[in-house]
Amino acid sequence: MDVTFFDASKTELAVDAFYDLSCHYFGSEASSRAAVREHFVSNILGAESGVRIVLAIEGDAVAGLATMSLLYPAPEERGQLFLKDCAICHGTEGRGDGAAAAALPQRPDDLSRIAAPPVFPDGVVAYRIINGVKLMPAFKSTLGENE
Repeated sequence: MDVTFFDASKTELAVDAFYDLSCHYFGSEASSRAAVREHFVSNILGAESGVRIVLAIEGDAVAGLATMSLLYPAPEERGQLFLKDCAICHGTEGRGDGAAAAALPQRPDDLSRIAAPPVFPDGVVAYRIINGVKLMPAFKSTLGENE
């Protein structure tokens, strides 16, 4: 098995993997392979996405993959952390419709529908951001104490 960062020569292998995941999780409601490819190329591979992909390739197929956000110094402006780390999946308004959402096996949560504290405490949100939940990665090693 070869584990490597994605490069353009592996586009179709990666698209096949995302399409297979979409079919597995969404069955007859899965996006077409062409739609998955379009979203993958224009959004996930887009110059401003900040996403890197690691592929585990066995033979001529992807056996596993992982995505990660590139790390940048945290901007001081309010909301920039969300735009840097979260909007790729959750969308700029937090509705679960970010650029990478179509290629994920499960749609990201619609953050605009989360109940306000005390029903859904800020501490729960912070815990999920720090430790991850479902497909969302943990950000504890990428965020500073005041972020």
